[in-house]
Amino acid sequence: MILIRLLNVGLRGATLLLKFVLLFSLARLLEPGQVGLYGLLAATVLYMAGVAGLGYSLYATREIAAADVHERTPIIRDQAVFCALAYVLVLPLSLLLFFSETLPWRVAGWFFVLLVLEHVGVEVERILVAASRQLLASVVLFLRNGAWVLVAVPLMWTNPAQRTLETVLASWGTGAALACSAGLVGVARIGTWHLFRAIDWSSMRKGLRIGLPLLGGALALKGLTTFDRIWVSAVGGLEVLGPYVLFIGIANALKAFLNSSVFPFCYPGLVRAVAVGDRARFRSGMRSMILQTIAVTIPVVVLAVLLIRPLLGWIDRPIYSEHLNLFYWAQLAVGLYAAGQVAQCGIYAYRMDRRIIVGQVAGLAVFVAAAAVLARLLGVTGVPVALCVAYATMLLINFAGFSRMPGTTTTHLQ
Repeated sequence: MILIRLLNVGLRGATLLLKFVLLFSLARLLEPGQVGLYGLLAATVLYMAGVAGLGYSLYATREIAAADVHERTPIIRDQAVFCALAYVLVLPLSLLLFFSETLPWRVAGWFFVLLVLEHVGVEVERILVAASRQLLASVVLFLRNGAWVLVAVPLMWTNPAQRTLETVLASWGTGAALACSAGLVGVARIGTWHLFRAIDWSSMRKGLRIGLPLLGGALALKGLTTFDRIWVSAVGGLEVLGPYVLFIGIANALKAFLNSSVFPFCYPGLVRAVAVGDRARFRSGMRSMILQTIAVTIPVVVLAVLLIRPLLGWIDRPIYSEHLNLFYWAQLAVGLYAAGQVAQCGIYAYRMDRRIIVGQVAGLAVFVAAAAVLARLLGVTGVPVALCVAYATMLLINFAGFSRMPGTTTTHLQ
């Protein structure tokens, strides 16, 4: 059991490390405009992959986890049918990205291939986790997000002719296809398949009714890390988007560390404390999470600030240094996000899902409004500043909700 956990952590840690290896290598080897286009394409692919399931998987995953092992396969089959039907709506809708010139038509083929592969890979990974196949789920994640970097980056370093965006996208597509294949083999072995059992259309309608509101909140949050790139591209062009992709990628290291080393280990205890009505345990858990968040945030941010100038010297492209101010705003934005997540974990423990969704949607609305104004006043810098305003708004909404929960007011703390 311990070995499996170590393998899980190792695979996820290696995936994170390889993401940074790719990001730094692209900044060094590709023109900034190509880095910007890669960042924009990746963000829109991942966003639309989230849209593709229309929230049904958020319902189906919970049903799979709760079902008897022999009853899981009909749920998975119904989920696959639902996703196939959803593609009829989502894929044509995605063409608007190209008609609006958000993305150039020359990457349209790659976009749709990667969209389907990423969506299937994410859905398969969720199913494996729900079916307690965590190690295989980590393997799928590693193949989809990390393993292909081990091929693409050495190829680009050793062969100048391969230093193209197409090399990166072909490697990504190959890794995602391998991930889907491995994951689908694992899913096929979950239990006995009842392929001829009637499709449960009523369950689909229920799943859509439950999943869509949750999807709305999730997409609003993910929209912040997609629309910011679109806005930077619109204001400054792909050349300036390249530095922004690098800087926001470095800043997001804090998110990755917190999401892998703090929040997953803290919020289950908070949920259990709320379930049994143990307010003292809840307060203790919150204090522990706050301290752990601070302990991770300070060294990660300090290290990033200390290393950014030597890193830019190594990249040796003046445009990155010219837009260094974007790096500091990106660091502040992610710091505000981290603070908001601490309060959100407490809200989640009390099952205040509606407030979480309200905060996420409000954050996106504030970002759009702030970016529209600040981009006119500050140019490209206005976009990460607007991101800071959005995350600050979510922090305030989360904190307001947290302060009203039982066990968190002054009277209860005494």
